[in-house]
Amino acid sequence: MLKFASILFLAALALPAIAAKPITAEQLEQLLAADHGKPDKQVAAQLSELHLTERLSPARLARCQAEVPGSGARRQLMALADAAAFFDLPAAEIPATAAPSLTEQSRMLLLAMNYVGKTVHLLPDLSATRVTVSFTDSLPDLVHVGEAAAIINRYQPQNALGPMRILSTSSVTVLYRDGREILDTGGKARKPDLYASWLDTSGEFGSILTTVMLDAAKGKLDWSHWEPGASGTLAVFRYQVPEERSHYQVTYNENGNSVLDRNSGYHGQIAVDPENGNILRLTVEADLKPGDPIIRSGILAEYGPVEIGGKTYICLVKSVSIVQQRKNLYTILNDVAFERYHLFRGDARILTGNN
Repeated sequence: MLKFASILFLAALALPAIAAKPITAEQLEQLLAADHGKPDKQVAAQLSELHLTERLSPARLARCQAEVPGSGARRQLMALADAAAFFDLPAAEIPATAAPSLTEQSRMLLLAMNYVGKTVHLLPDLSATRVTVSFTDSLPDLVHVGEAAAIINRYQPQNALGPMRILSTSSVTVLYRDGREILDTGGKARKPDLYASWLDTSGEFGSILTTVMLDAAKGKLDWSHWEPGASGTLAVFRYQVPEERSHYQVTYNENGNSVLDRNSGYHGQIAVDPENGNILRLTVEADLKPGDPIIRSGILAEYGPVEIGGKTYICLVKSVSIVQQRKNLYTILNDVAFERYHLFRGDARILTGNN
């Protein structure tokens, strides 16, 4: 059975999340403009006390990023934007353009199907650097974790900026081979990051596109709206996949014990370039049950043009994954950027006996 993504959540956390102040996308932009010239630490602390009620469009996010004074505020803005990545854009930013005809919708979906069926599988062998920044809105309970003393000193409550704080940052090389993702360890065993395994996903590189389109074709797939993208207006379709047709696996482990492991029904949006069918944004949100130990599980994948070896390819540039635990309502969020793409080439020579 093809499973496009697996979420693994391994954590022992304590202290429920602290409520943050809601803010709209427009209010956030106004706040950052008013904070222009203030110290990075002050702006970061202010951002850490907020949560967005709307998604930031690419244009607004770029304007907000231009206003933040330093790395601390930049990370807090990242956490804010990522936590709202599955929300709708502000109503004022949705184009008033009429919905396309059913014939035009079918044309765009057929282009998207062809894109997934052909273009994605024709990508060359690639390597990229995957940079992951993990956030949480709760402090870790480190009673059962090794090296506790050093980490406790690092995460004292008085040092935290607010509800969303960084757990860890890691960087690894990912290889894309024959449509599969492989971690490049250079033949050496990787030293596991203490927090990296708390939330893990797979499939964003390519298989998520294939499986979502196949599952959605057997479920419900229809028109949603137009919206602004990084390089033009995108056609957005919404979909719903029931559990019995799903290939989305959700796994949850708590204190080393598996408490959830099954294929889950899911829903989301597919944002398509209406001219060529390129899928540039995809969201996946699990339809969880009342008795499940988690109440939220989602993956966002964003794709864009990347120049590699003198040619331009549509590649994964960013992903966001999020899980919220039911009992204490704490959240783990991963921001993943894919950078420094390279073609993977190998050279070989046959040497004769004389050589």
